[in-house]
Amino acid sequence: MTPAYIVKKVTTIKDCAPEHGLGDARGRAAPPKTLNRPVRSAGCDEKSEKEDRMRVFVAGASGALGSRLVPQLIDAGHEVIGTHHSPSRAALVWTLGAKPVMLDLLDAGAVRSAVLENEPDVIVHQVTALANMKLGRNFDKVFAQTNALRTKGTDALLAAAREAGVRRFVAQSFASYRYARQGGPIKTEDDPLDPNPPRNTEEGAGAMTYLEEAVTDFGGIVLRYGGFYGAANDGLIEPVRKRQFPIVGDGGGMFSWIHLDDAAAATVLAVEHDGPAIYNIVDDEPAPVREWLPVLAKALDAKPPRRVPTWFARLVAGEAAVVLGTEARGASNASAKRELGWTPRYPSWRKGFPATYSAIRLADRPKRHPAARTSRAARRSPPMHDFRRRRLPPQTPLTAGRADTATQTREEPMSDLQAIADRFEIEALPGEFTDAGMMRDYDRFASLFTQDGAWRMPHINEEFVGRDEIRAAVERLQALWDYFVQTPHPGMIQLEGETGVGRSFVTELGRMRDGMSMLNYAVYHDRYRRTPEGWKFSERVYEVRYLDTTPLAGSASYTAGSAR
Repeated sequence: MTPAYIVKKVTTIKDCAPEHGLGDARGRAAPPKTLNRPVRSAGCDEKSEKEDRMRVFVAGASGALGSRLVPQLIDAGHEVIGTHHSPSRAALVWTLGAKPVMLDLLDAGAVRSAVLENEPDVIVHQVTALANMKLGRNFDKVFAQTNALRTKGTDALLAAAREAGVRRFVAQSFASYRYARQGGPIKTEDDPLDPNPPRNTEEGAGAMTYLEEAVTDFGGIVLRYGGFYGAANDGLIEPVRKRQFPIVGDGGGMFSWIHLDDAAAATVLAVEHDGPAIYNIVDDEPAPVREWLPVLAKALDAKPPRRVPTWFARLVAGEAAVVLGTEARGASNASAKRELGWTPRYPSWRKGFPATYSAIRLADRPKRHPAARTSRAARRSPPMHDFRRRRLPPQTPLTAGRADTATQTREEPMSDLQAIADRFEIEALPGEFTDAGMMRDYDRFASLFTQDGAWRMPHINEEFVGRDEIRAAVERLQALWDYFVQTPHPGMIQLEGETGVGRSFVTELGRMRDGMSMLNYAVYHDRYRRTPEGWKFSERVYEVRYLDTTPLAGSASYTAGSAR
């Protein structure tokens, strides 16, 4: 059964279409050039405006999208009732032009009363709990409240809608990184969702799927929005400015964006459209992280984003961050443009980011005072100096009085994400060196050095330069031992751009085939260089600090030819 206001609207448009050029015989609106309603003929004006008008109940009217949606609905001729969760937000909703209603969406009784009292024609569900959200490894923990709003909150709204006779329902969902990670990079609404979402995102994915099925079963419309941008408090602004949002691996994960104003415009059209349906509300250019993130950083006047390997991102941020950065699929907006008659004002983030954030950047820029120009660095130095000083490691007999260790810590604060990744990779090199040698994996041993790397042993007047020489040397040296055990210990690392220096310590014991035993403590003085293959030793210089040749009473536990 079709609601009366839809029948009246279609009839009016059909009768007046020759004069105002609206849509087709099905009452489908043509793409609007502005947010204003189309010009009507004098004979149709008063009657059409009255019959087109709907009472729209916007749950979440004070949120990032809701606050953009309410004015556009009013401009389109609709009456709006807007809910808010905090008393302090009532004034905002009222200022936007809507009737404010304070409502907890998880209180089903309160939801029922609010809907029945206001008798809406349409309900729009835009409620989330994402404001000031801090992402972490466990997405489900971060999104727990939003997941409840998408399940229990949706159920409460739909139950009230049925009781109140509401026939149209529009709800917010999400498009990016939800589609199956197979096939092409761009997905339509007909493509399958990811059957195996990353760990710690399963509950969030399930909540969105629940919402979508419940709303479409009701006959409503689900809008899978892209990542929102356009507000001064967008969640990515500070992480990008602080270089805390890196490019992971090859940065090939696809992402779809949408400006908040464009998302609101599409929602207005969905309010005026029949369901059931699901639409991707995204811009025209899904793109990999490696493309859009540098553009966003530039728009925010930030330094270029850092790059981290996938293993490090998985360790620090979890599997979901790796999937988002390397495997996610983008979304196509073709259906929304075709069926809703929607055209985004910002068809690409390439223009949207600079247009949006240039104003924010200017507003955030501190005013300069001539007398203070020369003291800019001095003003910043004290808090940063204090922070780094607190991060200095405790002094030990090996580091006491050594300025290089202190300088290294101050110059490379561990809050620097790239420095953390670099250090983690470099710290693994001595362990790999020991493991490859003891396991007699000579190719791997040599690969830990740069092509022109050097392995030097001044105490026996030996040095080996280049991977071929190093491989031959370790194989020859290992053949001298009956058994040999080496245990590495971390030392210090000082990075200087694409190179670095450091020290690591080793404890060694073994017995040579000629019967000579050895127990010694030594230090490796290392130089490192970043290469396309990752960090490598460019030089290792071996220095013996203690040597004991007392015969060892033990014996090798493996047969000859096995790992020592």
